[in-house]
Amino acid sequence: IEGSSGSGKTTMLQLLGALDVPTSGSVSYAGRDLAALSAKEQDEFRRDAVLITGDGADVLTSSPVWRA
Repeated sequence: IEGSSGSGKTTMLQLLGALDVPTSGSVSYAGRDLAALSAKEQDEFRRDAVLITGDGADVLTSSPVWRA
């Protein structure tokens, strides 16, 4: 994901990883609202459906799939 500073890249990733909840709207995965998941369900979602790495981790070196 690429974009200028302040464009929402980190916020989007936090929402997609169920690490934060939106102030409006919703984020759903497989028909379930991520904000409505229990802490245990959030952990299971992150374990089963999300890969989280820190900044600078060169895990994927191909072209970005989305630009902000």
